[in-house]
Amino acid sequence: MKKTLFRVSLLTSALLVGFTAYLQFQPAKPARTPLFAMPQVQAQSGCSATTIQANYGYAGEGTLNAGGTKTQIAELGNIEFQAGGTIRGNYTFAMAGAANITGTFTGTYEVGSDCTGNATIDAGGEKSLMNFVIGNRGNTFSYASTGTGGGGGFTMSGLGGRTQ
Repeated sequence: MKKTLFRVSLLTSALLVGFTAYLQFQPAKPARTPLFAMPQVQAQSGCSATTIQANYGYAGEGTLNAGGTKTQIAELGNIEFQAGGTIRGNYTFAMAGAANITGTFTGTYEVGSDCTGNATIDAGGEKSLMNFVIGNRGNTFSYASTGTGGGGGFTMSGLGGRTQ
């Protein structure tokens, strides 16, 4: 019981830290200006694979559908987007009524000039696809992923922030 409470507390703390970091990096809302004094808008320079090359902490939650039963799940970990379009990382995966599962993963990723990207991930033979959007000049990303695992398919979404 104490271990379960500790794990829930640790996961909740990690999710709050990740969400707080996400909020911290949100741009300030611009002040309203009259039409005759509109500032000049400049195009964003875009993104590339180098925009996201760094280490990130991430946290997400979603649903596992195994045998027609849907279970809430949560995950947190570290991911490193490396040069050459490869990724590696580690995770802790929690679902209701089961012990936490930890492991490592590898994969590949691509980034478009519009700051969106996708990654294919292999966690010990279990494959998933992650779509992501890069924010705050590469300091944050948000993601949605689907894949197999835990005896069924899953969907998950979450946030990540640079750890360096």
